[in-house]
Amino acid sequence: MQLLFKSFLFCILVLACVEVYVSRKAKIFSVEQPDLILILGSGTQIQDPLLQERLLRAQSAFQTYKNSAAANCLVLISGNAKEASVMLDFLKPAIPEGLLKVHSTAKRTKDSFEYLKNNFPNAQNILIASNEFHKRRSLALANFYDIRAGWIAQPKIYKTELKHQIREVFGHIRFVIDSFLS
Repeated sequence: MQLLFKSFLFCILVLACVEVYVSRKAKIFSVEQPDLILILGSGTQIQDPLLQERLLRAQSAFQTYKNSAAANCLVLISGNAKEASVMLDFLKPAIPEGLLKVHSTAKRTKDSFEYLKNNFPNAQNILIASNEFHKRRSLALANFYDIRAGWIAQPKIYKTELKHQIREVFGHIRFVIDSFLS
């Protein structure tokens, strides 16, 4: 029983260290004139509240695109094929064809940033559209790839479920492992 308790405390300590590391790597910049707006998917199957959330991400990105100096920047939709399709259908009528790009094979946030870095190497000032609990890891990944990133706030439509929070903790762990292995 004592070994189990020590193991539990060790796991809590490791998770705390991971969270501190991710928090220190997550830097938010003031991006006045972005080169690109990145709309992140969630990597999960489309279900009703998640569908609404993706549309809110796209809508938030569009409002930023329309109301700022971002009017000539690229808009990159990144996520799995289904969610990218939903966001593309929403944005296609509003953004000029040459400025709207889609990456529909991303399974992880890291995939989105690798695609961004490899295909848009000149995009150094970006705005990220995603939900609040995804913020720190997204900004930490942008920093990891030497990208100045700002944040587009998305309205919250539902309470974050425990499974999403647990998934994000594992995402933080993967980020730490990836950053030390790269």
